[in-house]
Amino acid sequence: MAPGNHISAGKRKGGKTRKGSRWLRTCLVVAAQAVGRSKDSVLGARFRALAATRGKQRAAVAVGHSILVLAYHILLLRQRTPSHPPLPRTKPPRPEPSIDHLVAQLRARGFAVTLQPLTPAA
Repeated sequence: MAPGNHISAGKRKGGKTRKGSRWLRTCLVVAAQAVGRSKDSVLGARFRALAATRGKQRAAVAVGHSILVLAYHILLLRQRTPSHPPLPRTKPPRPEPSIDHLVAQLRARGFAVTLQPLTPAA
């Protein structure tokens, strides 16, 4: 249940809602209309702000969509699963450079290099 979206000539216009469960959409719209009458809620304030400019029906669909998104994220939190699977690594990790390679780089830049093992502190 997503509000319609139609873009023409760079202007975003409303459109028809996408197809989906008729029963779920009805329940979400009824819930959105009920939350629109509540005084101290973020969704109620969103409903009233949208209803003032777009109308009560469009506001109900938009707030119903917000309720559905919130329910989805709460479900993910309860299952303790990430909302998006981790992306695969595109490149393998770079290997550690060898000591000989690092010494060769320093010598190529004009440094004299002598390696001595560290003595442990007493």
